Amino acid sequence: MSTDLSTAVSPSVIDIIVRPWWSAYAGMAWGFRRHAVVLWACAGRVEPYTAKSVLAIDHPHPFDVVIFYRELCVSLVPEHDLARMIVDATPEYPHNERKHLSRFCAGRNVFEQGQYAVRTIADLINPVLQKAGIVALRETDDGPDSRVVTFRDVFDGLRRNYALRSDDPPQEKQTGPVIFISEECPELISAIPSLEADEPKRPEDVKEVGTKQDQIWAAMMNVYRDYPAVVASEPLAVRRAKHIQQGVDPMHQAQLMREFDAQNSRRRVRSH
Repeated sequence: MSTDLSTAVSPSVIDIIVRPWWSAYAGMAWGFRRHAVVLWACAGRVEPYTAKSVLAIDHPHPFDVVIFYRELCVSLVPEHDLARMIVDATPEYPHNERKHLSRFCAGRNVFEQGQYAVRTIADLINPVLQKAGIVALRETDDGPDSRVVTFRDVFDGLRRNYALRSDDPPQEKQTGPVIFISEECPELISAIPSLEADEPKRPEDVKEVGTKQDQIWAAMMNVYRDYPAVVASEPLAVRRAKHIQQGVDPMHQAQLMREFDAQNSRRRVRSH
């Protein structure tokens, strides 16, 4: 897999793109000697005008994006200290990001209790996070089959980025989010080009090489794997705005608005 400067965006560009109602979330791959990696991301929809004026992407339809905007990569750090580093890296001011994070996922090893352990890794980290107002860690399925599926999804998100910036960009609606990475994530940016298929053992998966790269990739997959749940938990007003944005003109947008309101009105009636 490869990446280039077209995938990376500056913090100033991210500040323009991201809207206050976008979803923010994080994911972690835990390790002690093998590194602990935390990635922060946000998800939302970019309108054609913003895409063209800010990203130099000429596309007729709004498209969904996932932006990885912050990273933390450390080794030989005890759990309590790691939790404090996560809190310190998640600013409370000026936008109260700690409260805004909707989900924080990690792999199974964070929730497994070792043979001689009294508490899990999550048991040690969560109290510090929650005291600071950050949502507790939740388990994500990072098993072999999930790795393969998520690898394809991440690859497709990066491919869409390249395709939209090509000389002949696709004009149809995007069916999955486009991935962008902040320039403030140099470890993630440098890790992606070195990924390779696990041939001949498991060619559909990414080869583990026993370095920091493995943990960075695992953290990226843990974040991206949570994307459907993040979108599904968006407030009604956000889903309404995104649905209306699909309209190609004011008349079409008004029609989509009426359809969305009618559909959700029926759902509220059935729920009662």
